[in-house]
Amino acid sequence: MRFEGQHPGEKVIFILKKHPAVLFRPALVFILITLVPIFAFIYFKFSWIFSYGFFFWLIFGGVWAFRTWYNFQKSNYILTNMRLINIDQNGVFYKSVSETPLEKIQDIGFEIKGFWPSMWDYGTISVQTAGATERFALKFVEEPRKIKDQLIATIQKVVPKEQFQESVREVEPQVQLDIKPKQKNRHENDNSDFWS
Repeated sequence: MRFEGQHPGEKVIFILKKHPAVLFRPALVFILITLVPIFAFIYFKFSWIFSYGFFFWLIFGGVWAFRTWYNFQKSNYILTNMRLINIDQNGVFYKSVSETPLEKIQDIGFEIKGFWPSMWDYGTISVQTAGATERFALKFVEEPRKIKDQLIATIQKVVPKEQFQESVREVEPQVQLDIKPKQKNRHENDNSDFWS
């Protein structure tokens, strides 16, 4: 597997696309927009108004559907043996790329929030870095727990073990015991004063 901008000696661990659930809302909007010409056809009985409206709908709907699909296909998350790259396509002529070297990653976590993400097992992986961009979010990732484990396994091979354990260790909740010092009774106090 190769990608544009790959460095010499850089090996690709994985290239991920967003979960197809990201297309659910656009698909729903597209279906609702499709119903408009159908109702227009029923109401206007295929009149000239319907013909013009349907023609413009085909142009608008086709361009919008192509743009949505193009953004989905071109948006990728790439993990290599050197860096983590987030390619976010926001339009045919607008692409946003951010990356972070693996040695700058300090903390990795994931979040699965909501009914559909829980049912379809997708979520957001948050990567805390030491660079200018402090938080690196990989959204709509399928099987985020598995991807998080792959990230950690790759970092362990690159970053020194001591540094990595310090940076991505899981912090267990600290339990504070509410232990009060034992109160001495009056006789014990008197005896300690006597022998001191």
